[in-house]
Amino acid sequence: MKGSGGREDGGSHLPRSRHSLPDLYAFSTENWKRPRTEVEALMRLLRRFLEAELPEMLQNNIRLHVIGCAERLPVNVQQLLTRACARRRPTPP
Repeated sequence: MKGSGGREDGGSHLPRSRHSLPDLYAFSTENWKRPRTEVEALMRLLRRFLEAELPEMLQNNIRLHVIGCAERLPVNVQQLLTRACARRRPTPP
Protein backbone atom coordinates (compact mmCIF):
# COMPACT_ATOMS: atom_id res chain seq x y z
CA MET A 1 0.00 0.00 0.00
CA LYS A 2 1.37 3.41 -0.90
CA GLY A 3 1.71 6.26 1.54
CA SER A 4 0.74 6.18 5.17
CA GLY A 5 -2.73 4.66 4.76
CA GLY A 6 -1.70 1.12 5.63
CA ARG A 7 -0.30 2.19 8.98
CA GLU A 8 -3.43 3.66 10.49
CA ASP A 9 -4.48 0.53 12.37
CA GLY A 10 -2.06 1.51 15.13
CA GLY A 11 -0.76 -2.01 15.59
CA SER A 12 -4.15 -3.29 16.71
CA HIS A 13 -3.53 -6.56 14.86
CA LEU A 14 -0.53 -7.49 17.00
CA PRO A 15 -0.90 -10.64 19.09
CA ARG A 16 -0.90 -10.09 22.83
CA SER A 17 1.17 -12.38 24.99
CA ARG A 18 2.55 -12.16 28.51
CA HIS A 19 5.70 -13.99 27.40
CA SER A 20 6.81 -12.25 24.26
CA LEU A 21 8.24 -8.81 23.76
CA PRO A 22 7.47 -7.59 20.26
CA ASP A 23 9.70 -5.15 18.47
CA LEU A 24 7.61 -2.59 16.64
CA TYR A 25 9.32 -1.12 13.63
CA ALA A 26 7.95 2.39 13.24
CA PHE A 27 10.27 4.46 11.09
CA SER A 28 13.57 3.78 9.37
CA THR A 29 16.23 6.09 8.01
CA GLU A 30 15.02 5.22 4.50
CA ASN A 31 11.62 6.69 5.36
CA TRP A 32 13.13 10.19 5.45
CA LYS A 33 13.51 9.91 1.66
CA ARG A 34 9.73 9.74 1.23
CA PRO A 35 7.86 12.85 0.08
CA ARG A 36 7.62 15.47 2.83
CA THR A 37 3.82 15.20 3.03
CA GLU A 38 4.10 11.45 3.58
CA VAL A 39 6.69 11.86 6.34
CA GLU A 40 4.48 14.47 8.02
CA ALA A 41 1.49 12.11 7.80
CA LEU A 42 3.52 9.30 9.41
CA MET A 43 4.60 11.62 12.21
CA ARG A 44 0.98 12.62 12.82
CA LEU A 45 0.02 8.94 13.02
CA LEU A 46 2.80 8.25 15.51
CA ARG A 47 1.76 11.24 17.63
CA ARG A 48 -1.92 10.21 17.58
CA PHE A 49 -1.02 6.63 18.47
CA LEU A 50 1.07 7.71 21.44
CA GLU A 51 -1.60 10.12 22.68
CA ALA A 52 -4.39 7.55 22.33
CA GLU A 53 -2.59 4.44 23.57
CA LEU A 54 -0.40 5.73 26.39
CA PRO A 55 -3.10 5.38 29.10
CA GLU A 56 -3.77 1.75 28.12
CA MET A 57 -0.06 1.02 27.87
CA LEU A 58 0.40 2.35 31.40
CA GLN A 59 -2.61 0.40 32.70
CA ASN A 60 -1.23 -2.82 31.19
CA ASN A 61 2.33 -2.07 32.29
CA ILE A 62 3.55 -2.00 28.70
CA ARG A 63 6.93 -0.35 28.45
CA LEU A 64 8.19 1.53 25.45
CA HIS A 65 11.84 1.85 24.47
CA VAL A 66 13.13 3.82 21.51
CA ILE A 67 15.89 2.08 19.61
CA GLY A 68 17.66 4.30 17.15
CA CYS A 69 17.95 8.00 16.50
CA ALA A 70 14.95 10.06 17.57
CA GLU A 71 16.59 13.47 17.14
CA ARG A 72 15.20 14.00 13.64
CA LEU A 73 11.62 13.43 14.77
CA PRO A 74 9.44 16.50 15.33
CA VAL A 75 9.89 17.98 18.80
CA ASN A 76 6.29 17.20 19.81
CA VAL A 77 6.81 13.53 18.89
CA GLN A 78 10.13 13.44 20.75
CA GLN A 79 8.43 14.85 23.86
CA LEU A 80 5.65 12.24 23.70
CA LEU A 81 8.18 9.46 23.25
CA THR A 82 10.20 10.72 26.20
CA ARG A 83 7.10 10.78 28.41
CA ALA A 84 5.93 7.38 27.15
CA CYS A 85 9.33 5.80 27.84
CA ALA A 86 9.53 7.31 31.32
CA ARG A 87 6.07 6.29 32.51
CA ARG A 88 5.56 3.11 34.46
CA ARG A 89 2.63 1.81 36.42
CA PRO A 90 3.49 2.03 40.13
CA THR A 91 4.48 -1.33 41.56
CA PRO A 92 2.25 -2.31 44.50
CA PRO A 93 4.05 -2.51 47.88
